[in-house]
Amino acid sequence: MRSTARRLGVVVAAVATGCGGSPGSLGATASLSGGLSGSASVTVTAGVNSHLVETTPVWALNMSPASAEASPTLVFNIFVAGTSPQTGTFTTSNSLAAQGELEGSQWMQSFESTDGTQEAGSFELNITATGSPSPPDGTGWPYFWHNLHGTLTAVFVPSPTTNGHAEDVAVDVTF
Repeated sequence: MRSTARRLGVVVAAVATGCGGSPGSLGATASLSGGLSGSASVTVTAGVNSHLVETTPVWALNMSPASAEASPTLVFNIFVAGTSPQTGTFTTSNSLAAQGELEGSQWMQSFESTDGTQEAGSFELNITATGSPSPPDGTGWPYFWHNLHGTLTAVFVPSPTTNGHAEDVAVDVTF
């Protein structure tokens, strides 16, 4: 990833871990088809920490494995300019960056708005309800949004460093 995604990665770390947990997280199941079939259990978290990314307020949605034992593993992060999650559809046209990995780094999805092109795979995030925020805890951690609902449809492509995977994987998650 380029420098924007690296800076935004700090937001994901804050959003995903919070202060000892993810108070706004939801459990969900991702349906997988194509080069890898089945399902993946994920935890979905959304939050904001505007002071971590220079001067641009950013909200992020993070999907991570529901447990250390979850298999297959799915990670997906999307970053959108703004001070809070918004309802709507988010793609390469209105997002700052998106990145994902499936089964370690065997399949990937990658986009960064600095050059305006989809680098690998594709995604569409549809937020239907933002729920309500919980306030920061005074330590600088972000707001977390409770009861955020929507869908993610993404295509992960075989990683160039992985041998043996020829087919893309379609990922569908409702949360």
